[in-house]
Order: sequence, then structure tokens, then C-alpha cells
Amino acid sequence: MPQTSIATETAVLLLNMGGPRRPGEIEAYLRRIFSDRDMIAMPGGHFYQDRLAKIIAARRAPRVAERYGLIGGASPLDTETRKQATGLARLLDCPVTYAMRYIEPFIPQALADLNGERPRKVVVIPLYPQYSRATTLSAIREFRRHAGNRPHVFVEDHHDHPGYIAALAELAAQSLARLENGGKRHTLFVAHSIPRKAVVAGDPYVAQTEATVRAVTERLSLDGAWSLAYSSRVGPVRWQGPSLEEELARLAGENVRQLVVVPVSFVAENLETLYDLDHVFRQQCAAAGISRLERVPALGDSPRYLAALADLAATAARKLEAEHA
Repeated sequence: MPQTSIATETAVLLLNMGGPRRPGEIEAYLRRIFSDRDMIAMPGGHFYQDRLAKIIAARRAPRVAERYGLIGGASPLDTETRKQATGLARLLDCPVTYAMRYIEPFIPQALADLNGERPRKVVVIPLYPQYSRATTLSAIREFRRHAGNRPHVFVEDHHDHPGYIAALAELAAQSLARLENGGKRHTLFVAHSIPRKAVVAGDPYVAQTEATVRAVTERLSLDGAWSLAYSSRVGPVRWQGPSLEEELARLAGENVRQLVVVPVSFVAENLETLYDLDHVFRQQCAAAGISRLERVPALGDSPRYLAALADLAATAARKLEAEHA
């Protein structure tokens, strides 16, 4: 991979949601998620939401623990994000660390680590390719609460960055190549859903997700045999669709027998890829008559994706240096 250096007085901080590293962390992890009003705004304000979050987390933790048990007992997000930070540091030749929103290492800890490296400025990259208030804005606000007067710049999204698109297309092409001859085939892009009221209010997540998918299909020269569905609905509100289940029913009705699933809103493996897609959805596909299912892996520390992150960081660092020369 080509090496891209940035100013030695600048560091890079990667932000992600995080996931429990052991069963004992699950309840606290869920409580932090349900307490975050950028992620989920419950009626009654912070006071009632914090108390309701404790109740919800306690009730959901045993069921969530069972799901983590089926993928090895813990989330791989910490390990995968650390690999991304290590690979990016090699490319940029500067300090790179990471922080999680709902689990250690938290942002204050990451900033303390960077203080030891003595950078004056920080490029902050939330690892959510498509911007959403529930994820990106929540991470940005949490960083600002702890950044003090440290100069910084955010890379708020990278949904259409050529390197990100190339990385997705490359892995998708590898999965498509493994399909067999015979049997109707289809490429299904999957993104985490958000409530429709957020879309109506102007959240750009769905539009950016659709732009990502169009760019990947154009790069792969896919014909009409592709679609986009949304996963992980929670609660009684109306969510962006079609859901995975709705789209699977449609595809089964059209006699699709071979399916390539491309996650587009996850850049590291997590419970939603390893359990929701690899376990639950795979079983649903088998019951619906899908004879061959290929799930494209998350980008992780793939060379093309790391190169895309390096380009994003270097571009942002130049802007930061110009503003604080």
C-alpha cells in the first residue's frame, strides 16, 4: 500500500460504537446505548430516560448474552478497530488510536493516550461511512465534551469516497465469483435501519446509503439483479424499509436461489453481521429456498479500506494544519 504521511504534530482518532468484550459488560453497554438521546430519544427527557435505560438493559441483557454466546461470547469490534488503527498508523506514520462510544476505551482515555504522544491536533474519523445523527453526531458530540481547546477536525462521512467504494466492490466481486452456474442470482445490500421520522426530519443516512449502493453497483457493472434492504428494527415506531424479511419474501417469490449479501453500513464485524446475518438471516434464507448464500465480509483492515482512511485522514490533516498554522 502507498504510504501517506501527515504532520507529526497531528494524530488520528477512530471512533466506533464498540461492543462488549466479555459477558459481564453487556448490561452496562446496553444501558449506555439506551441512555444516549442522540441514539434513542425517549419521552420525558434525560431524567426518565436514564432510569428507563437501566430497566431495558437489565431485561434485554440475558437475551443479548445468548446471541453473543453464538458468536464466541464477545464482540470482535475492539479487536478489529485496533487492527484498523494499527494499519492506519503504518500508512500515515503518525499516532493513531481509537475510542468507543459505549464501551472502553472511551474518548477521555484515548485522548489521554494521545497526550503521551504530544500531538497538538487531532483528525477524528467516526467509522460510520454514512452520516446519521444516531451514530455520527452522537460520537462527535461526545468527543467535543472531552476535547477542551484541542484543535481538531471531523471526517463526518465517507459514503462516496472512491477508496471505500472500491473496497466494498472488491470484496463483493470475490463473493459473486463464488456463485455457482445455474439458479437465479441476486445481490442484496444491507444497511442498519433508522426510524422514518429521522429521515423525514432530514437525516442524510438513507440518501447516503443509496448513493453508496449505486456507486458499488456501477463499479461492479451489476444489472438489475440487486436491491437494498434494512436490518435491526427495534420498537413500535415506523422504520426505513424494506426490511430484510420483506425483501427475502419478495426475492423468494421471484425464484431467486443464489444470494450475495453486502453489508454497507458496517466496517467491522459485529453482532449484526455475525448473528443477525450469518445466523438468523441464513436460516431464514434456507427456509425460503435460497440454495447458496454468500455474505461479503466487513471491510476491517483490508488494504483498500485502510488506503481510503489514510487518504481521508491526510486530506483532513492538511485542512487542520492550514486552519491552525
